Amino acid sequence: ACRNRQDSPSSIVDLDRQFHLTLAEMKRFDVGSWFDPKFSAERFPSLGEALDLAKGKIGVYIEVKNSDDDSALTRGILADFKGAPGLFPKHTEEIRRRIEASGSRNLALARAVIRLVRARHMQRQVVIQSFSPVVCAVTLIEAPELRTRPAWPRVAPALLSSLSLNLTLLPEAKVKTKTKTMTTVKMS
Repeated sequence: ACRNRQDSPSSIVDLDRQFHLTLAEMKRFDVGSWFDPKFSAERFPSLGEALDLAKGKIGVYIEVKNSDDDSALTRGILADFKGAPGLFPKHTEEIRRRIEASGSRNLALARAVIRLVRARHMQRQVVIQSFSPVVCAVTLIEAPELRTRPAWPRVAPALLSSLSLNLTLLPEAKVKTKTKTMTTVKMS
């Protein structure tokens, strides 16, 4: 749990329960008085509020927390495409179909983050990172204009590297393609 100095009931945040709270419930918590009593009115910002504050001023690194156990889905996809030299758009659509059919909460979460970033036209300001292969895959497939960083350097690189021609197994560098400059990620 995260507590302020006074440990008042309105200022205690049970980090294990956070995941199951609504934004309205989260906004009831005092998140500032631990630092100084003059900040006792500070509340959790929504992602949209944080993006609005950052727009045009600073880059934003969004880490999308893994909200579902997608290990069986990831293993199945990796097994079915094992040994493939690379995936083509038709394969990407099959992976998207499997993710959608899985009912993973990570799919909805990734799409919500993408919507918020696009609504604010902040694609060039944002990097999306996640430990979830599903979040990374959905972002690569549905929002290739966003920079995506898998948060695990040695897990399931084959899935992510094959989802997009822009994510390759190269040292981190800027690579020019016919349409845009993309950042590549070293996965090993």
